[in-house]
Amino acid sequence: MSSQPEPTTRQQPAGATRPKIAFVCSPAGQQWTGMARMMFQSEDAFRKMLLRCDREFARLGGTSVIDEIFSTNPRFDLPDPLVPIIFANQVSIAAWLIDQGLEPDMVVGSSVGEFAAAVISGILTLSDGVRLAFEFGRLAQPLVGHGSMIAVDLSREELRPFLCERYSSVAVASHSGPRSTVLAGDRSEMATLADELKTQNVNCVRVPIPCAAHSPAMDPILEDLRHALKGLTPKPGHVPMISSVTGLPAAWQDIDSNYFAKNARQPVLLFEAIERTLTEGVDILVEVGANPVLLSALQQTADALGKPVTVIGTMSRGEDDRVGLVNAAVELSRLTGGRADRRLGRRSERNGSLWPGRGDDG
Repeated sequence: MSSQPEPTTRQQPAGATRPKIAFVCSPAGQQWTGMARMMFQSEDAFRKMLLRCDREFARLGGTSVIDEIFSTNPRFDLPDPLVPIIFANQVSIAAWLIDQGLEPDMVVGSSVGEFAAAVISGILTLSDGVRLAFEFGRLAQPLVGHGSMIAVDLSREELRPFLCERYSSVAVASHSGPRSTVLAGDRSEMATLADELKTQNVNCVRVPIPCAAHSPAMDPILEDLRHALKGLTPKPGHVPMISSVTGLPAAWQDIDSNYFAKNARQPVLLFEAIERTLTEGVDILVEVGANPVLLSALQQTADALGKPVTVIGTMSRGEDDRVGLVNAAVELSRLTGGRADRRLGRRSERNGSLWPGRGDDG
């Protein structure tokens, strides 16, 4: 059984105000066979939210995320069902943490992680979030096999000499941290570039995503995506969301079909979003996902800014996916001075909703 990665922690001085928590929803690349199974079988709040998502995807004619999660060979090489699974798992993790009394003060999403972030923030309903994940996964299907992505331990500036005529299709897909960049482009050019970087002792790894997201390769689906998402109905949220499209606080009115077309096409500004999050006074960054893929980049950003921040993962790969989440909840409760215990009594005020201040629609 794998254990939760050790969080980088700091002690709060006596008399300090309670720490602020930000949920950071991971991008694709976190997936693994067996994820979410034990949580679904044993944790009521997680199971209820996953079942709600499953019913919503079924209503749209989508794949059963529960069937895929329990499949011996889940189709993680296809955007549909991968994107719906990531979304459903993330909102279910958030629902479980909130049920423990560990509500976020802010939320950020990286790439498709913004789908869940918009729902957790309250800007989108669960139904709208499901439709967003469903339509994106469906429309991205034809792009499979035409591109790839690699994560590189270099800054954007250090990579600039490689983004030249020899690699004309390659683009920066994500500015994840000071020395953490994701590139996307044609498979053949990406393979050649990865080999060149490795000869220079630069660490780079393939990102298990079936297309070249956040690059010109996404252009063919953007108009269809805007059209498919025209009915999204954003509303004022109850938790501030920092956009990784702009790196700035999101205005709820802007979280519409055009916004998510930009989300698919433009580079992910995760570094800028986390920088803004930390300047807003957040003390704890909680990566919400099936397996930690952002912890290093989040810690890099905090260190570069000189911010003493605690970075914690949630679910993690292993025989029992509950381990990481339970450890995270215990650590969060310790750091917030029993915040979870104080908030448990508030659940009855939510009228059965897992999202504070919202009705059962999500």
